[in-house]
Amino acid sequence: MKHILLSILCALLFTMQAKAEKRGEGWSLSADSTLTISADISYDLPANYPWNSYRKSIKKVIINEGVTSIGIDAFYFCSSLTSINIPESVTSIGYYAFTGCSSLTSITIPESVTSIGKQAFTGCSSLSSITFPESITSIGYQAFSSCSSLTSINIPESVTSIESGAFSGCSSLTSINVDENNTKYDSRNNCNAIIETESNTLIAGCQNTIILESVTSIGGWAFSGCSSLSSINIPESVTSIGDWAFRNCSSLTSINIPSSVTSIGKQAFSYCGSLTSIKVDENNTTYDSRNNCNAIIETASNTLIAGCQNTIFPESVTSIGDAAFSYCRKLTSIVIPKEITSIGNEAFRSSSSLTNIVISESVTSIGDYVFYDCSSLISIAIPKGITSIGTSMFRGCSSLTSIVIPDDVTSIGGYAFRDCSSLTSINIPESVTSIGSSTFYGCSSLSSVYSYATTPAEIGNYVFYGANENLIIYIPKGTTEAYKAAWGEELNFVEVPASFEYDSNYGDIKLIKWTSSEADVMTIRIAPADGYELQSITLDGVDLLQAAEDATTKAVMNDDGTYTISGLSGDNLAVVVNFSVSTPVNTISCNQEAEIAAVYSLTGAYVGKSLQNLQSGLYIVVYSNGETDKALVK
Repeated sequence: MKHILLSILCALLFTMQAKAEKRGEGWSLSADSTLTISADISYDLPANYPWNSYRKSIKKVIINEGVTSIGIDAFYFCSSLTSINIPESVTSIGYYAFTGCSSLTSITIPESVTSIGKQAFTGCSSLSSITFPESITSIGYQAFSSCSSLTSINIPESVTSIESGAFSGCSSLTSINVDENNTKYDSRNNCNAIIETESNTLIAGCQNTIILESVTSIGGWAFSGCSSLSSINIPESVTSIGDWAFRNCSSLTSINIPSSVTSIGKQAFSYCGSLTSIKVDENNTTYDSRNNCNAIIETASNTLIAGCQNTIFPESVTSIGDAAFSYCRKLTSIVIPKEITSIGNEAFRSSSSLTNIVISESVTSIGDYVFYDCSSLISIAIPKGITSIGTSMFRGCSSLTSIVIPDDVTSIGGYAFRDCSSLTSINIPESVTSIGSSTFYGCSSLSSVYSYATTPAEIGNYVFYGANENLIIYIPKGTTEAYKAAWGEELNFVEVPASFEYDSNYGDIKLIKWTSSEADVMTIRIAPADGYELQSITLDGVDLLQAAEDATTKAVMNDDGTYTISGLSGDNLAVVVNFSVSTPVNTISCNQEAEIAAVYSLTGAYVGKSLQNLQSGLYIVVYSNGETDKALVK
């Protein structure tokens, strides 16, 4: 009996050990979350590693003697990893090897290691110190980027290659030193920077860096992520500033570009949200800050490449560069002048206080991510002539309640309106033929979509995922089966029985809202052409504008200039809209001294740049000087 019990106990212990310990060829993971590596193991993707499903729980890594390399992605986002033992047999640390190991506080690299791959330690936000052995010869692209607790760097004599951005985003760095015997790099005159000796290019700096007169170039990513850097003096010796050189220097308040600078790389000052003053030396022939505009303008192309909350657009500027106003969190409103034709990617990204922006109809191109995370933006009108809404253009605009998409738009990019949680309704014009993935993902208030196309647009995945559970998609009569086949059986489609008859030479009609009930109600927007005005809205020969107040079916003008037609019933309703030559309008409470930049309805819908030919009612006027007023059109 004792022998039987002992056998059962041993079997149970073996089973428990087997469950607690995972192992495979060349590796094992113990019950205390220690991963032991006993052979060279390398894969191209994190998911291919046999311990991939246990990454989040791994706390310690022991690499046995004999292993010669740490593979690509080996410990990618092992976020609980606090300790690792690397033996003398290891000679290289691969790409992304420790990326995202946010709990790793220190690491000792043995004398055998000669190279550290790109982004090997990116995002190791708890790593406070690193000691480079004399054997190291190369440090890869962004190898230690976003190591936000790292306070000092000492580059040994042996290093001959440091790729760009190696220490970008190391926001706590206060001390940088290169061994005086290094022939490739130096920290001359205790400048607290890494300088490539032969080219005099400063490739890595910190909040205590002094840019010396001998420096001729500031390299790409050199100060990127130096969030404590509040000021910097760029000497006259500098001729070029590299890509993303000062990106995300969130405490930087002023920039002065000397006359010597002839090249500024892309997004060199992007995400610098505290900037209040930008100036280019008046003798600079490549860039300027014309008319004290508080911006950097590329003179030859008239492109504004860097702006701030105090920027004033000169009329001569024709385009806004990529990320020019990104993270300008104190920017509240802006009027895009009529001379501007293009707005670059990320131009206003994360300008979280921006509530109002007027875009001139001269703009024909708007890039991706332009208003991403502009969380205070309430409404916006996309100008006519724009043919596509870019990827993530309005993503995260959580206050956006209305938007007008013009009939010229043919495509809406992926994630374009993702997480626009205040958006309740949107009209998709007939011209749209494609809608990207996750376009309205997370639009939790979106309860009505109006699609005018009889042939449904092609759509990506998860377009309406997370929208209001009562979402209704209003579509033309007779198109339900086509929409179900193209957009999904699970969506709720309602066919609108009304059609409009009008002469498009005299104006345009747009259905804004349809509410189904015992007596249906619809809201329409009527836009007369220049020189014309609305004369009548008729149904079955009856002018609904002249109907008695207690009439069952009638048309009433709303405060925002739209018309609501109530009491509709039946199918195949043919609403006839007639226009006539307009009569002069009278306005009150208008600032006649400034040029009108845009006119909005009281609900924030863009209606044009003139008070002429508008229907009677109250409107909001935005002037070219940024001031606003109200105008009553009679």
